[in-house]
Amino acid sequence: MPAWRGTDWDFYGTTRTPGAGAIACGHFVATALTDLGFDAARLRLGQAASEHIARTFVPKEALLRFSDRAAADVVAAVRANGPGVYALGLDRHAGFLDVRADGAVLMCHAGPMEGVVCEDAATAPAFVSRYRVAARLFGDDMVRGWLAGRRWEVFTTSAR
Repeated sequence: MPAWRGTDWDFYGTTRTPGAGAIACGHFVATALTDLGFDAARLRLGQAASEHIARTFVPKEALLRFSDRAAADVVAAVRANGPGVYALGLDRHAGFLDVRADGAVLMCHAGPMEGVVCEDAATAPAFVSRYRVAARLFGDDMVRGWLAGRRWEVFTTSAR
């Protein structure tokens, strides 16, 4: 993700090249994952609802869901779930949570103010949302699928 920092944001942005062109929040998440070798329809994934992006790679039971909770409470709950990279879904936004071993929780996302940034999730203006969902990525099933060359079908409400 560091290569993406500072890349311009645009609501319809779909660039594949960090620092060139512009990227929307969902396309940032989709592009980062497909660039890591997860075989999914990048543009379709980037247009999906943020929770559907997470559900493409993680089963429903593994989602952490929060409604009408303070940002600090959500950050604490995700931190308690353990270090790792999480797909993040908000009411109208998508990104990643980078939960570090030292307890820091960064929100990495593409937004209209600064483009792609990684900032403290608890104080990030973009973290404001009535509904939040987080899904730890790169668990055993996801890594096994990646190693096997699995084709990841973009989740839709009728998919599973």
